[in-house]
Amino acid sequence: MNSSLSQVVARAVERVKRTASGARILAEWLGEGGKPVDRTVAQDRIDVCLRCVHNKPTQAASIEKTVAEAIIEQEQVRNDMSMILYGEGNAGTCDVCGCYLKLKVWVPIKHLDSSGMPDSCWISRESKSV
Repeated sequence: MNSSLSQVVARAVERVKRTASGARILAEWLGEGGKPVDRTVAQDRIDVCLRCVHNKPTQAASIEKTVAEAIIEQEQVRNDMSMILYGEGNAGTCDVCGCYLKLKVWVPIKHLDSSGMPDSCWISRESKSV
């Protein structure tokens, strides 16, 4: 991660850590430690998702209220941390795992389950290399 991006992320993490809900949001989204993967890793991941047949538009009506609230909170944190990727507007929800892709691509692989994911998925590929 370049130093200016690292500083931006560090400042955003510090702002979020000031509140109990912010810490909870980071832990739920990014796992223990609340650190996202490097931007280049996240971009590579979302590029795979954008070409994948399992990337489907997110249907608001199909998301339970509690899940929708968590996504909204996590999206706000993601925006506060300037974690925006090229092409992410076309990322929806994975119809294999059910995850919201704009958030999932930032999660360290150690916090993700690869079972049931197709071989072409970045999760399967990264899990095999760990």
